[in-house]
Amino acid sequence: MHAWAGEVNSPGKRPVRHEEPTKVYAVTLDIDRSQDRPGPAQKRCCERIIKGVASTILHARGRSESSDGMMPNFHRVAQIAENALVGLAPVGANRPELALTLSSDAPDKSEAFSSSINQRLVTPVPSSLSSQNSPTILIAGASRGLGHAMAVEFAKKGWNVIGTVRGNHRTLLHDLAEEYEGQIEIEKLDVNDYEQLASLHQKISGRTLDMLFVNSGTTNNEQTPIGKVSKEAFVEVMITNALSPMHVIETLQDLVSPDGLIGVMSSGQGSITNNNTALREVYRGSKAALNMFMRSFAVRQSETKRAFVLMAPGWVRTELGGPDAHLTIKESVPNLVNVLLDQKDKPGIAYLDYLGRSVPW
Repeated sequence: MHAWAGEVNSPGKRPVRHEEPTKVYAVTLDIDRSQDRPGPAQKRCCERIIKGVASTILHARGRSESSDGMMPNFHRVAQIAENALVGLAPVGANRPELALTLSSDAPDKSEAFSSSINQRLVTPVPSSLSSQNSPTILIAGASRGLGHAMAVEFAKKGWNVIGTVRGNHRTLLHDLAEEYEGQIEIEKLDVNDYEQLASLHQKISGRTLDMLFVNSGTTNNEQTPIGKVSKEAFVEVMITNALSPMHVIETLQDLVSPDGLIGVMSSGQGSITNNNTALREVYRGSKAALNMFMRSFAVRQSETKRAFVLMAPGWVRTELGGPDAHLTIKESVPNLVNVLLDQKDKPGIAYLDYLGRSVPW
């Protein structure tokens, strides 16, 4: 995305022209993004920067220049750009880099301008969620489905949301970040990539999470009985559904407040007591294993005031749940989020469904 203010010769672009009696300044603003097309929030941000720079140039008209020949209010120009870029911060891994270049029609001043702007290079923008006083949740696996719907609900309730996505492609969470500008921060994480997990911890160390929730799940062919499941399919499901969520929790738990909540997306199918239908045997086993691992983790944390929640969202129509599921996302997730909020001040572990009812282990 490119934006110009001042006198700039660029084919196909319409520069904003502001002429001063003795000097013309050109301001080039270059925002580099990895996404193919800028969203509305990015466009609005650029408009703010352009207006701010143009306004500053106009404000400088007729005023004497400083002794070194620099443009008056130069630092104000850079600060306007820097402040406006805060609106772009929530796109996480796709945060922009910005270079602001000023030049004058006096050749002997070009070097001074270049030197000064290099001291104000803005790259990249630090995370800046909308309110330092608002609670924060990190949702691992928030690009689609239940995780994305949770991010929507928490954002509606005024929470700051750090959501993780896999890869560099645009997701529904990026759209949400534009709708709730300043509330959503996106980080890159594949829960099965433990080096990436360590990097995430290092990146957000020093932050305090009021909630940490891991939404991770995959399945195999639900009709295949356990005795005929391949080693590869078994390992993939068990690692993604049971081992990796616990890696995320063990790695990030030190960032959770002493009275915060740590939760995982389990399933009613993880209940041994309620297994009356068989089928999806590897998936059931992986969620039962997750339940056991979380219970062990909670025992090790028994001296804390933290709440631990194994959440059974119900059979929901998502990519994983399939088209025949009984519940829509709107029927499950808003209730699920309310259950988490209700559990936040209740130390100990609970295995609950989306309506807050206890699920037998």
